[in-house]
Amino acid sequence: MIPILLTVIALTITTINDPVAYDEMISFFHTGTFSLRHTPIETIQSVATNSQQHSPLYFALLSAWVDIIGTSRVTMRMLSLFGGLVSISLAYHFGRAVVSSRFGLITACAVSTFSFFFYYTHEIRMYSILPGLIFLLYWTYWRIMLPQRQPHWYDCVILYTVLVIMVYTHYFVIFPLLAMGVYHLFAPKNRRWFAVIGVVLLVAVSFSVWLPVVIEGFTTRKSLDDINQNTPQL
Repeated sequence: MIPILLTVIALTITTINDPVAYDEMISFFHTGTFSLRHTPIETIQSVATNSQQHSPLYFALLSAWVDIIGTSRVTMRMLSLFGGLVSISLAYHFGRAVVSSRFGLITACAVSTFSFFFYYTHEIRMYSILPGLIFLLYWTYWRIMLPQRQPHWYDCVILYTVLVIMVYTHYFVIFPLLAMGVYHLFAPKNRRWFAVIGVVLLVAVSFSVWLPVVIEGFTTRKSLDDINQNTPQL
């Protein structure tokens, strides 16, 4: 497992100082890099006002990250690299828990060699974090539904936390959630089944505060092309 992580680090470092891409300009904009620095709360307000097609959590996390690490493109990209390493580790642990250690290594290798994933380990975007969240979701759900194991209350707390983080990180997580939902429809209808349903309903309530922003984002999508045109080359 360690050689996989070291290989990803070594390959990412070779491109981590590349010129800033257009998508990364959005991240710079929301964190206030081109003006006065934004706090995490101000970053969330910026997303809600200027970029409703995005979930706010990654940008708020990035704002807190740059307060500690710095605002250069290299230091900001380190968050994506760190998220990618965590995703690979979670892929391994998920595969090991569900099947075997060998399958865990195969899963980690598959994730780390996926070109889309590797590209975003050195981009200031949230995509390297998403696979880890998906693996953590499925791992937690598997632990709750496994008949040979007695679930604990904290399993539901973890499931709720992971789901909230996912929906506030990117809207596309709806697809792995739908996959889990289809499977859950055919699962045995017992206390575990209803516990998961209860958690999902709580997540829906927790996300309802952001729902008006989502609706506005789908009806009046705003462009940030002017950001790319009126900001300096980094």
